[in-house]
Amino acid sequence: MGILEQHRQAVIPIIEEHPDFYLWQYQELLRERLGIDVSTVTIHNFLKKQGMTLKKDLPQCESQRRGGAKRTISL
Repeated sequence: MGILEQHRQAVIPIIEEHPDFYLWQYQELLRERLGIDVSTVTIHNFLKKQGMTLKKDLPQCESQRRGGAKRTISL
């Protein structure tokens, strides 16, 4: 069992709290809040195993919205 899986109950709320973060931002937040030092690849693999996806809309698809790119979390 991986380190993120061991801390799943703490990690998932962090991801859900910040759906617009990049993987490196999750990496920093996990280090700050939980003291977990993992790679962005580890975070990506964990999210994939959990069935979570972080999708970024293309800027040209954002013509009707303000504020730039958006990510959605699919659980």
